[in-house]
Amino acid sequence: MDPKSKYVIFGAGIWGMRFYAEYGNNYDINCFCDNDKNKQGTKYLGLPVIAPEEIKTRKLKVIIPSKKHFEMAQQLFVLGIKDFYLLRPDTMNEIVYIDLNQYEELSHPMRICAVETRGVGSGARALKKYNPYEDIDICIFENGFEDDIDIYGSSDMYYIYFSSSIFITQVFNKIPGKKCIELWHGFTIKALWDASYSDYENKCFDYMNEHKYFERDAICSYSRLYSIFFGFCMKATQDKFHITGMPRNDLLMLSDAKSNIKRLLGGFSQKHIVFYIPTHRDYYDSEIDVNKVNSHIFSWADFDIDNFDTFLAENDILFVAKFHYYEAKRFVVKNTKNIVSLDDNLFNENDMFLYEVLGAADILITDYSSVSVDFLLLDKPIIYAVQDIEKYSTTRGLMTEPFDEWAPGENILDFKGLKTSILGALLGEDEHKEKRDRIRKIMHKYDDAQSTRRVLDLARKIIEDDNIEKDKTI
Repeated sequence: MDPKSKYVIFGAGIWGMRFYAEYGNNYDINCFCDNDKNKQGTKYLGLPVIAPEEIKTRKLKVIIPSKKHFEMAQQLFVLGIKDFYLLRPDTMNEIVYIDLNQYEELSHPMRICAVETRGVGSGARALKKYNPYEDIDICIFENGFEDDIDIYGSSDMYYIYFSSSIFITQVFNKIPGKKCIELWHGFTIKALWDASYSDYENKCFDYMNEHKYFERDAICSYSRLYSIFFGFCMKATQDKFHITGMPRNDLLMLSDAKSNIKRLLGGFSQKHIVFYIPTHRDYYDSEIDVNKVNSHIFSWADFDIDNFDTFLAENDILFVAKFHYYEAKRFVVKNTKNIVSLDDNLFNENDMFLYEVLGAADILITDYSSVSVDFLLLDKPIIYAVQDIEKYSTTRGLMTEPFDEWAPGENILDFKGLKTSILGALLGEDEHKEKRDRIRKIMHKYDDAQSTRRVLDLARKIIEDDNIEKDKTI
């Protein structure tokens, strides 16, 4: 910031007061501005309060100290003020400069911002890759695991916010002042939020509900059953749900998975591929010993990593483990000749997602993870490692009970059962195909790899309906 310039603080309220108290002596703060007409023409902290329309004529540099920085920045852009300063939104203690002077067009009639949250899905990648419409522009914003879209000084991302007609998110990111469609990131096998027995999930629900994270124009759904389950978990009415299928499953069904996994791993020689993808367990916080390498690939007392590696070698199997990112932080899986552990860093480095390689699996081993529901679309064997089902169902809760009636595959409880089930599936003893077909039809309305198109059709309708409503007010 130039100490010779004159500045105006946008917002004659608590955040403006805090900024003035912290930084007021460092810069020539000429006045405040505020949208409240009752404040305009008065004084705040001894300084005049002006209307935003006066900023440009007074040739003032703007400081936005408010957490409503997106709405304020867009208002300034409309007024022809394309550069400003703000407090870094995540810390509110660092001043950053935003310069939007290179941009002319404020909005794109059919620009959709897909928010990609690494580690929980690949919906944005699918929307971009399989978009069938020439007039729809998909831009991707990768926001990591942040709760809000706070862009920390990126002018490009501010412009994306301004110019996008609608946002599509995967973890209920908070997008102030914008139309939003929620994809979430999987079928609700384990109980979520208000439906869970977990205190943590209940507190998440209370926080998200209080701060209006659940406010969405539409929520995409797998099926009528999913809408009922998910609506119960988040206390949403059924009119919010639209059965479209999930774009990430287009990626699962259409990707050249075998070529992708060879590129990801640098090649391999084994004939068969078995994926192991377990879900998150809240109670692992106190139970995992981070110093025991490979100790919790499986938690059975009879599990032996060397014996397992030998079994894999004898049967020409590559065992690929991908743990939930919480578990990946808590313990280490040491790769052997036949065991490979994938983590989010490896995917990020190769610009790839799990669903672009998962289709290479001959067998999926999982538990209460939603990946099992998506994998049904490939019609391949699934093995369920559910040795802790009693504990999980009582501490977290399951939506699909009794679990074995909803799990179309072997439910195994020990190491011996694991090896027997893997061999049976590889030898073609597919005893659960009929049950997989039945469960798939219940959980998926669509299995045609056209979910991206349906989601974009939904987005188009919301945009067009919104434009009609705006025209009525003109």
